[in-house]
Amino acid sequence: MSRYSDFDDLDLDDEDLPLVEIEFDDEEEDGRSRKAGTVLKVLLIILIVAALLAAGFFVVRYVLGQQSPKIETTSTVTPEPTMGTSSGSSAGTNGSAGADTSNADQTQPGEAASDGDTTETVITTPPTPVLTPTPAPTPKPIPEQYVIPGIDPGDLDAVRAYIQDQLNAMASDVNYPNVDEYTVNEDCTVFTAVCTSLNESAAERGATEKIYEFGRMYAAYAGTTVDNIHIDYRSHMGDLLWTRDSNK
Repeated sequence: MSRYSDFDDLDLDDEDLPLVEIEFDDEEEDGRSRKAGTVLKVLLIILIVAALLAAGFFVVRYVLGQQSPKIETTSTVTPEPTMGTSSGSSAGTNGSAGADTSNADQTQPGEAASDGDTTETVITTPPTPVLTPTPAPTPKPIPEQYVIPGIDPGDLDAVRAYIQDQLNAMASDVNYPNVDEYTVNEDCTVFTAVCTSLNESAAERGATEKIYEFGRMYAAYAGTTVDNIHIDYRSHMGDLLWTRDSNK
């Protein structure tokens, strides 16, 4: 049996049928409307606040941009060091002047193009001075009486050895029996004679001027002058017997 069989004989026009009234909840509808209105208000407020923040951001950015100082960039151009003589520099200057006249808008080598102000620093390396060597002084000519065959001027060791050989020959010469030994210092200004006698003989007096000549010979090869040549006469014990000086 169909579940709708009970309603087959139902007469809708029967006045005795109970009336069913459907009532709508106005309060629920009003609540929903108020909720929707509140949401719309909140969204509208959010949009207004966002618009105000965006506008404030751009205003602040504009104000800061107007107040911040402009920083100008200054570029320093350091050209390559230039080397050359005065004539080469003059030629380079004339060539540069001609290039500037004909091509004023071209950038020259060693310069940087810039739209702003440019401070150019030019560093010029001076040419290295050529040092002229100082010529060696010309040695004084050696007097003929002091020339030693085979010894060049300035060879003082050889001159000193020659003088010592001559002194040794005098000490062994029978013409100087009172002197057993002659010695000389480094610059041949002080001579020492070791004697066997306590008294000066004619041989020692005769040899004095010859010893002075040895001192002058050394000074001639050394290129100097000598003020005094000194001779000490000593005993074999080292006692000083007498002296002689060329400046007296």
